[in-house]
Amino acid sequence: IRGNAFPEISERAGQLFSEFTGGKYRGLFFDKDFAVKVLEENDTETRRIGYLSSGAIDTAYIALRVALAEYLCKKKPTLVFDDSFARIDDSRLSNILDVLVKLSKEYQIVILSCHDREEKMLAGKCKAVVLEDE
Repeated sequence: IRGNAFPEISERAGQLFSEFTGGKYRGLFFDKDFAVKVLEENDTETRRIGYLSSGAIDTAYIALRVALAEYLCKKKPTLVFDDSFARIDDSRLSNILDVLVKLSKEYQIVILSCHDREEKMLAGKCKAVVLEDE
Protein backbone atom coordinates (compact mmCIF):
# COMPACT_ATOMS: atom_id res chain seq x y z
CA ILE A 1 0.00 0.00 0.00
CA ARG A 2 2.75 2.45 0.93
CA GLY A 3 4.70 1.78 -2.24
CA ASN A 4 1.86 1.75 -4.76
CA ALA A 5 -1.36 3.29 -3.53
CA PHE A 6 -0.24 6.05 -1.18
CA PRO A 7 2.05 7.90 -3.59
CA GLU A 8 -0.65 7.99 -6.27
CA ILE A 9 -3.42 8.94 -3.83
CA SER A 10 -1.19 11.57 -2.19
CA GLU A 11 -0.27 13.11 -5.52
CA ARG A 12 -3.89 13.41 -6.66
CA ALA A 13 -5.11 14.60 -3.25
CA GLY A 14 -2.32 17.18 -3.22
CA GLN A 15 -3.38 18.46 -6.65
CA LEU A 16 -6.98 18.77 -5.51
CA PHE A 17 -6.01 20.36 -2.18
CA SER A 18 -3.91 22.93 -4.01
CA GLU A 19 -6.81 23.78 -6.32
CA PHE A 20 -9.27 23.87 -3.43
CA THR A 21 -7.07 26.30 -1.47
CA GLY A 22 -6.11 28.55 -4.37
CA GLY A 23 -2.52 27.30 -4.21
CA LYS A 24 -1.94 27.96 -0.50
CA TYR A 25 -1.02 24.30 0.00
CA ARG A 26 0.86 22.20 -2.51
CA GLY A 27 0.74 18.74 -1.04
CA LEU A 28 -0.98 16.15 1.11
CA PHE A 29 1.07 13.22 2.31
CA PHE A 30 0.95 10.19 4.59
CA ASP A 31 3.78 9.64 7.05
CA LYS A 32 5.06 6.22 8.15
CA ASP A 33 2.23 5.96 10.70
CA PHE A 34 -0.38 6.83 8.04
CA ALA A 35 -0.98 10.27 9.58
CA VAL A 36 -1.91 12.98 7.08
CA LYS A 37 0.56 15.82 6.61
CA VAL A 38 0.35 18.99 4.54
CA LEU A 39 2.88 21.15 2.76
CA GLU A 40 2.26 24.88 2.42
CA GLU A 41 3.31 26.61 -0.78
CA ASN A 42 6.47 28.27 0.59
CA ASP A 43 7.40 25.66 3.21
CA THR A 44 10.04 22.96 2.87
CA GLU A 45 8.76 20.77 5.70
CA THR A 46 5.39 19.08 6.06
CA ARG A 47 3.13 19.68 9.04
CA ARG A 48 0.58 17.42 10.71
CA ILE A 49 -2.96 18.11 9.59
CA GLY A 50 -3.90 19.27 13.10
CA TYR A 51 -1.94 22.45 12.35
CA LEU A 52 -4.75 23.57 10.03
CA SER A 53 -8.04 25.31 10.81
CA SER A 54 -11.14 23.11 10.97
CA GLY A 55 -12.24 24.36 7.54
CA ALA A 56 -8.85 23.59 6.01
CA ILE A 57 -8.90 20.12 7.59
CA ASP A 58 -12.33 19.48 6.06
CA THR A 59 -10.99 20.71 2.71
CA ALA A 60 -8.02 18.32 2.96
CA TYR A 61 -10.26 15.36 3.75
CA ILE A 62 -12.55 16.20 0.84
CA ALA A 63 -9.49 16.14 -1.44
CA LEU A 64 -8.44 12.80 0.06
CA ARG A 65 -11.93 11.29 -0.34
CA VAL A 66 -12.12 12.31 -4.00
CA ALA A 67 -8.60 10.96 -4.64
CA LEU A 68 -9.47 7.68 -2.89
CA ALA A 69 -12.68 7.32 -4.91
CA GLU A 70 -10.76 7.86 -8.14
CA TYR A 71 -8.10 5.35 -7.12
CA LEU A 72 -10.39 2.60 -5.78
CA CYS A 73 -13.30 2.64 -8.21
CA LYS A 74 -13.00 1.17 -11.70
CA LYS A 75 -16.17 2.93 -12.78
CA LYS A 76 -16.60 6.59 -11.93
CA PRO A 77 -18.59 6.61 -8.68
CA THR A 78 -21.29 9.05 -7.69
CA LEU A 79 -19.72 11.55 -5.32
CA VAL A 80 -22.07 12.58 -2.52
CA PHE A 81 -21.33 15.52 -0.25
CA ASP A 82 -23.75 15.75 2.67
CA ASP A 83 -23.19 19.05 4.50
CA SER A 84 -19.49 18.57 3.81
CA PHE A 85 -18.77 22.27 3.40
CA ALA A 86 -20.28 23.74 6.58
CA ARG A 87 -16.94 24.76 8.17
CA ILE A 88 -15.28 25.90 4.94
CA ASP A 89 -14.96 29.63 4.21
CA ASP A 90 -16.57 31.16 1.12
CA SER A 91 -13.33 31.62 -0.82
CA ARG A 92 -12.25 28.01 -0.39
CA LEU A 93 -15.78 26.76 -1.03
CA SER A 94 -15.90 28.67 -4.30
CA ASN A 95 -12.66 26.94 -5.38
CA ILE A 96 -13.99 23.53 -4.32
CA LEU A 97 -17.25 24.01 -6.20
CA ASP A 98 -15.39 25.14 -9.34
CA VAL A 99 -13.34 21.92 -9.24
CA LEU A 100 -16.46 19.82 -8.61
CA VAL A 101 -18.19 21.45 -11.59
CA LYS A 102 -15.21 20.39 -13.75
CA LEU A 103 -15.31 16.88 -12.27
CA SER A 104 -19.05 16.68 -12.97
CA LYS A 105 -18.20 16.09 -16.63
CA GLU A 106 -16.97 12.65 -15.54
CA TYR A 107 -18.82 12.06 -12.26
CA GLN A 108 -22.34 12.40 -11.03
CA ILE A 109 -22.03 14.72 -8.05
CA VAL A 110 -24.72 15.23 -5.41
CA ILE A 111 -24.42 18.03 -2.87
CA LEU A 112 -26.83 18.02 0.05
CA SER A 113 -26.99 21.03 2.33
CA CYS A 114 -29.36 22.66 4.76
CA HIS A 115 -27.95 26.07 3.74
CA ASP A 116 -28.39 27.99 0.50
CA ARG A 117 -24.76 29.10 0.15
CA GLU A 118 -23.83 26.24 -2.18
CA GLU A 119 -26.95 26.79 -4.29
CA LYS A 120 -26.12 30.49 -4.71
CA MET A 121 -22.49 29.77 -5.62
CA LEU A 122 -23.52 27.12 -8.16
CA ALA A 123 -26.33 29.17 -9.76
CA GLY A 124 -26.37 28.58 -13.50
CA LYS A 125 -23.62 25.95 -13.33
CA CYS A 126 -25.70 22.91 -12.44
CA LYS A 127 -29.18 21.70 -11.62
CA ALA A 128 -30.43 22.49 -8.13
CA VAL A 129 -33.37 20.91 -6.39
CA VAL A 130 -34.62 22.93 -3.47
CA LEU A 131 -36.94 21.37 -0.92
CA GLU A 132 -39.17 24.00 0.63
CA ASP A 133 -40.68 23.89 4.10
CA GLU A 134 -44.45 23.78 4.03
